[in-house]
Amino acid sequence: MRVMSLLPIFVKVEGERVLVVGGGALAESKVALLREAGAELCVVSPTATARIAEWSRQGQVCWHARPVEPGDIGGSRLVFAATGVAAVDREVARQCRERGILCNAIDDPDFCDFYSPAVVRRGDLQIAISTSGRSPALAQQIREQLERQFDGDWVQRVDDLGTQRKALLATMPRGDRRTLILRSLANAALVAAFGEHNQPGKVYFVGSGPGAADLLTVRALQVLQQADVVLHDELVPDEIKRLAPVDALLLNVGRRCGQPEVPREVICALLVSHARAGRAVARLKCGDPSMFARLGEEMEALERSGIAFEIIPGVTAAVAAAAAAQISLTDRRLASHVVFTTASLSGGQLQSWRGALIENATLVIYMPGRDFGSLAARLAAAGAGAQVPCVVISSVSGPGEEVCAMPLGELAQFQPRCSPAIAIVGEVARGICDARPAPAFAAPDRACATV
Repeated sequence: MRVMSLLPIFVKVEGERVLVVGGGALAESKVALLREAGAELCVVSPTATARIAEWSRQGQVCWHARPVEPGDIGGSRLVFAATGVAAVDREVARQCRERGILCNAIDDPDFCDFYSPAVVRRGDLQIAISTSGRSPALAQQIREQLERQFDGDWVQRVDDLGTQRKALLATMPRGDRRTLILRSLANAALVAAFGEHNQPGKVYFVGSGPGAADLLTVRALQVLQQADVVLHDELVPDEIKRLAPVDALLLNVGRRCGQPEVPREVICALLVSHARAGRAVARLKCGDPSMFARLGEEMEALERSGIAFEIIPGVTAAVAAAAAAQISLTDRRLASHVVFTTASLSGGQLQSWRGALIENATLVIYMPGRDFGSLAARLAAAGAGAQVPCVVISSVSGPGEEVCAMPLGELAQFQPRCSPAIAIVGEVARGICDARPAPAFAAPDRACATV
């Protein structure tokens, strides 16, 4: 038995001329579908149903109340022969083929260039079913079953996926990473709708610490080892990611300075959709989740969606950097306050530290960037003197860890050899600065650092 090869496609007919030959019930069903698709409709038939006649009076359909003529076919994008008279419909199909125009002779498969499938419509989601004209009744029954499975909620699901895709395409270049994120969003939507889970999953905001796997908390390790999905920051090292189950889905949703960014709304959508699919989701953030990690925005998205979450604290970079430099961030003789800050605000606006440099305080600057000249100038403008001790710790707890100390007056000339970095400013760093020009400062079991 020969199997007919068909190319399933969806044709754009909005604003295009489509001819329907016939005005009875068969023709009416096609006219109704074509109206929804926005076609410029022409109906040729001596008689027409009441609905076709009404659409004609409303100007939605151009009805010519006469038999079809050869000149009617020209200029049509598609033609439907729906008179129900085989000889007439076949002659229309023959003339269409002579002109290279696709024609559907309804209920006459051998004279069809294309078939009209049974269609399930849920907003922009359309599912077409075809039996190549062999059993339209079967196609209709399959459609009825699918309509029960794909309920009205799919309109919003598809709208949401479209919004998320648009946001991702606007910020991320084409590539495997973008494709994986888009497929993950679609998969989660399907599993949430049809999966055999009894209740939603849960999101765990996990602090991965500054980088070294042995600085993970026991609780963080337990959660990571049981996760179904891991959404991790860019700088989380491979040795930590490898602690997740081998069958877990790992998605990089982080960014580095100047690199393409996964939009925050897409990250939130991933958290919500995978949790709704009944999965345990680990949102793996560098350092501690509550320190400059935009935790608040993601928690709000989960709260709005009724998704349970838990925060697993981690060793934040400030504490790890101070440990690497053997600095106590507080000292009852020198500093009873610690100020955690960043070099810039959201949107790239430079941070101002006026009022932050209070007496007896240590200033810890996350993400200082690479322009230490600008950093030094802003610290000086905030009231810091040229001899205020500064320490820059790069690649904290990593194999390339580097600790460099200098007075503020020399900070403008500093260039770190690696990133990311964190800066500590204040009298608590006086000891390491005064130790210069000692040849090197070495943290235990770490690479030797310059001072």
